[in-house]
Amino acid sequence: MASSAPKRARTCAEETVFEGYLHDVTQMETSGKNTDYFNCNLQTSRDQYRRCVVYDAKKHGFYVKAAADRKPLKISNAGTILSNVNPGQLDIRIYYASTENMLKSLDFGYIEKPSIPNSVEEAQDPESARQRLEVEQQEVGQEEEEEVEQQEEEEVEYERITKVRGPVRGIQLADQRQCSNCRKGQLTFNIKAINHRCEACGLLQRVGSYVQAVNGTVMVNEGDGKLMLTLTLTVLMTYLSQNDLQELLADVQLVEEHFMEGGLFVILYNANNEVVVVTTGNV
Repeated sequence: MASSAPKRARTCAEETVFEGYLHDVTQMETSGKNTDYFNCNLQTSRDQYRRCVVYDAKKHGFYVKAAADRKPLKISNAGTILSNVNPGQLDIRIYYASTENMLKSLDFGYIEKPSIPNSVEEAQDPESARQRLEVEQQEVGQEEEEEVEQQEEEEVEYERITKVRGPVRGIQLADQRQCSNCRKGQLTFNIKAINHRCEACGLLQRVGSYVQAVNGTVMVNEGDGKLMLTLTLTVLMTYLSQNDLQELLADVQLVEEHFMEGGLFVILYNANNEVVVVTTGNV
């Protein structure tokens, strides 16, 4: 039997948090082993764009909307991988357990990703460039397929996703505000004030500059006991958006009451007891 091809060497940098604007979110694609994924670009500065590979179909709608709204966001608990499209660069790899938080602003604005010819020859002969691009896209597609298949194997160990189905027995949400400078949450915050001094970095800012960051814990049954799980804004926003309940975020108590009275839910959580997906129990 022929031996399998060696896996590509991967470079995993320590960076796990990325901030910027989303561009060019693709349609969902499916690998040969039926893993759903999609690609996009993250503008991380005025002139830098990082390719992203997202291995969570549940995030697709959120990413499409964030790109259309041209609003900045923060992606946490992500990873990097040696790019098979941009030689010498690291692509951003986004998992089920990665989290996204919308930001109020960044020190640079949304700028359309420029389309620049790779050479003078391509600029002068666009038809040849188009044909060459089609060939390159086919090669990239094959490499992406291999990358996704390897990712499937890695995700099993990385995620260890567990599913629980039943009612929510308890929930506590905190509607904090995060500093737009240092991203730290504020323990005391008067939304009716004009200014607020960050409790971490000490910068005095307008109240409107602070970013809403709802997070908390949910309690569910597990066997004969109870299980406490962490619930992030990204997961919560995805669930509310899919069920047309975004307006509940205006008052976190309404969100809490919805989960307490909403009947059955299906909750997927990872090895760190972090919720990665919430759906209604009839799914």
